[in-house]
Amino acid sequence: MRKRILIIVGIILILVLIFVSLLTIFLEDHTAPVIEFEEEMVYTQGEDMEELLKHVKAVDDVDGDVSNTLIIGNINVLTGGNKVKILFAAKDSKNNVAKVSKVVKYKKADKKKNESSKEKNQSR
Repeated sequence: MRKRILIIVGIILILVLIFVSLLTIFLEDHTAPVIEFEEEMVYTQGEDMEELLKHVKAVDDVDGDVSNTLIIGNINVLTGGNKVKILFAAKDSKNNVAKVSKVVKYKKADKKKNESSKEKNQSR
């Protein structure tokens, strides 16, 4: 009789542990942030990445604003040379990652500005 009670209590404990484990898994945050673009963007060759990120926002359903985690993965000039494809990524506190590519207008850097910047740097 005592052996049966121990077996029943053991089975109940195992079932409770399985239930709690499943509940924890299903209630955990598995949703990546949403990356939003505030306005039309233009990328100028050599532009600081921070300028691009000023027009992008990342929001998570649990953590709220996670724009501070935004990064630019890569920038590819598309055929024709007047547009680029930019990969943006952001993550939340549970390391759920969102990646979004956006095609934006592209401007080549002004050669005169580049030359004057080089001259300033060389004179220092």
